[in-house]
Amino acid sequence: MPRGGATLEQSASEKHYLMKAPADGKGMRHFRFTRRRKEKLLFDTEDGGMTAYVCCRYENQKGDVGQWGPVASALIP
Repeated sequence: MPRGGATLEQSASEKHYLMKAPADGKGMRHFRFTRRRKEKLLFDTEDGGMTAYVCCRYENQKGDVGQWGPVASALIP
């Protein structure tokens, strides 16, 4: 999310920047499934200075999903 939130154009762009901080995982548009204990997140250079939000939930082998966890945020260097 850019500082102060995304504009309508940024929100509708390919990257789907956020207009406001998400309250839970439902408001996030990028999803990644992994079975790893650690996952590296890579960002483009032009995203430096923006805030990244992450929220996790468990999914079992059958595809059943659990509750969303807390939302964490970090500044992209």
